[in-house]
Amino acid sequence: MTTTFDTEDTRAVGAHQATTLPVPGERQAAARVPSRRPRLGLGGRIFLLAAGLLVITLGLTVAIAAWRSARVAETTIREDLSRVPEVWAGYVSARSSSSLEQVRSLAMEAGTMAIFADEVDDSTRISFASEDAPAILSEASTIFLFDRASRVLARSDRPDGDGIGQPFGAVPWVASVLDTWQGTTALMRERESLALVASAPVIAGEGETARLQGVLAATFPFDAEAIGHLETLTRGEVAIVLDMARRDEAPDLRVSVAGGRLDAGAVATAVLGSPGAQDRLLDAAQPIGPITTSVGTLELVSLAVPVATSSGEVFGGLLVSRSRDAEMAWFFAMRRVLFAAGGAMLLLALPVSFLLGRNIARPLRQLADGAEAIRDGSLEVELPTTGSGEVGVLAGAFSAMVEELREKKALEDLIAELQARSPVSGPPPVATAPAGSAPALADGALPAVGDVIGSRYRIRAEIGRGGMGVVLRATDLELEEDVALKVLRPGAFDNQTEGLAKLKSEIRTARRISHGNVVRVHDLVEAGGLRCLSMEYVPGTTLLQVLSQRKALGLAPGLQIAKQLCRGLTAVHAAGIVHRDLKPHNVMVLPNGVVKLMDFGISRGPVGGSDGPGAVVEGTPAYMSPEQCRGEPLDHLSDVYSLGLVLWEMFSGMTAVPGASISEVVRKQLDVMPRALGELRDDIPGELNAIVMGCLAKSKTARPQSASLVYQQLREILVVDW
Repeated sequence: MTTTFDTEDTRAVGAHQATTLPVPGERQAAARVPSRRPRLGLGGRIFLLAAGLLVITLGLTVAIAAWRSARVAETTIREDLSRVPEVWAGYVSARSSSSLEQVRSLAMEAGTMAIFADEVDDSTRISFASEDAPAILSEASTIFLFDRASRVLARSDRPDGDGIGQPFGAVPWVASVLDTWQGTTALMRERESLALVASAPVIAGEGETARLQGVLAATFPFDAEAIGHLETLTRGEVAIVLDMARRDEAPDLRVSVAGGRLDAGAVATAVLGSPGAQDRLLDAAQPIGPITTSVGTLELVSLAVPVATSSGEVFGGLLVSRSRDAEMAWFFAMRRVLFAAGGAMLLLALPVSFLLGRNIARPLRQLADGAEAIRDGSLEVELPTTGSGEVGVLAGAFSAMVEELREKKALEDLIAELQARSPVSGPPPVATAPAGSAPALADGALPAVGDVIGSRYRIRAEIGRGGMGVVLRATDLELEEDVALKVLRPGAFDNQTEGLAKLKSEIRTARRISHGNVVRVHDLVEAGGLRCLSMEYVPGTTLLQVLSQRKALGLAPGLQIAKQLCRGLTAVHAAGIVHRDLKPHNVMVLPNGVVKLMDFGISRGPVGGSDGPGAVVEGTPAYMSPEQCRGEPLDHLSDVYSLGLVLWEMFSGMTAVPGASISEVVRKQLDVMPRALGELRDDIPGELNAIVMGCLAKSKTARPQSASLVYQQLREILVVDW
């Protein structure tokens, strides 16, 4: 395994503007800014509003309950009945598919094919139709066998053999099967019942040798069980009426089968007895209704849907009825309860609304006063400590926001103090060439101050150097803003392997991240034999520079840096990226308190890549995880370990894993735990010590399982002594 370590201290890259909260003085006394209260407070207005709404609601509800219940009942009934044709078609289709599948399955049996052979006698076929087939098609009422010429070979309803040889070529559900060799279904009247007939071809052989033996058909009646299913689907009382008249005779509609809760005959007479009703149903094949009829003391809304054969000939109808009284029964009960409960609710709700309004207004008033105090520059505000529901959530969020502002203000003060004592941020003195007179850039040469790269970026100053190249401050001539350019030395990518691969990896990974705590990468620039990245310019201070001057950080600025680091790292991991080189060198702290994570030169996704035995291990030893030291495949938990090392260093003022040599540092990363922070500082809360030491667990499974989880844990820590 080849090991290389990055010692480049890159200061660059990214700019983020934020509005700094004005806080006059070093310390503010607790302040409550009085406000001009309206004559009627929020509690009183909530009470009056709630009381008025209750009275209006109850009055309107009582006034429209009876009218609305009738409308809803009528609408519900008619909407349900309007879906009856669709429900009926769907039921017939589903039953047709099921029945045809049963018949087709039996037709494909070898024993069935043998029955159709020419040498089989009539008695064997009759026995099959009357005994064998019904045992399989248990729901069928009649089984038919037809030969290739559509003649009857056997019928289960005529075991004496009567009708054998009778031609059925004019019957569509036989003729179409013989013509197409495909199964079919149809509705038919079987004696005085409605039935569905399913026919399937009996085919012997396969492919070119296939030959049609005949047709197997079975009828499936619509019985009481089918009526029950239809009543469930339509939510009504169902009856089937059929025209029992012979051909060329006057229609004779009778009830074939019906549910038992209504007088189906009386309902059918009421619906179909009106002038023109039978002609509309049988001749025009049009639904009848919905119409309102009365049967005894019941008021019904009914609909009749035509029932037709496969050729379109109507021979009956499906009659569905709904009782208006039954549909409105629950509305009547609800109305009675509404009268009783409404009055009681009004008497109870008025005092409750008064107390509720007062309890809601009190913490909201405190929050409003606190907001006014913050607006005027004071972070020492009194906030509500009680509350529940949304008010409690709002109060908690407001308290967390104030805590964040305090921490951020402490971080801003720290950076300002360090800059005042010994400036550590900002670019070197800027040297520029006159506009339009940029020196020519030799092919492959590193740019100098005043050079223009790619006809767009004018070099203003050098920010830093490292083993792989140089970081420059430049002006984007098109957008007229400062950017940072990270340029590889020409020799770094001559072999077209390591340097170039690192650069392309950096731009591929970093461009997938857009977050306020992560430096943004703009573009890959190639000009004059150079390759570089254009990035946001950050006029900030690295965390390494802060720690070199201040050593251990206070709880407030340290927690603020830690939380912003976690947010940035969460965004990195959400993009599927492992940073692999998280260290104070790669953390920028802006004067406005914004923390940015940068330098993705060795970042890659968590799966694949070049990890594993024989791979090149990249990183900085003092901030590498045990698995990174071993050259194992890395995931986001490696960054969680590095985060723990950075946090330990921030709060202790020392490197967590020191060593005289790289090998010693690597050995300690594998086997030695740093001392607990609580042993080094008395003011370190136990929760913070547990979080940091948890991140430093040698086993990945013992660490917090995400940077987001570390952030949530850090949010629970409050700085008590301000």
